[in-house]
Amino acid sequence: MNDDFLIPVEDEAGLVRDARSGAILNVDKTEYDRYMSNYEANQKRKKELQNLRSDVNMLQSDVSDIKNLLLELLRRTDDGNWKD
Repeated sequence: MNDDFLIPVEDEAGLVRDARSGAILNVDKTEYDRYMSNYEANQKRKKELQNLRSDVNMLQSDVSDIKNLLLELLRRTDDGNWKD
């Protein structure tokens, strides 16, 4: 990027306008680093939430399986088909 084409934005530290494209650019590295840190933290939280949802779904399935097994065990003992 050629600095000859960058015009500082009035009353906005860290922002410049590219004279060729008219785009406003943030050239403040500290602000960029803060943004990237927040972005990465948000991505990590999303991944953790996704993992928690997956774990809860798995636990729900396991509890349902256990419930079905217990119900089958009760049916067998009530029918007299299986007793110790």
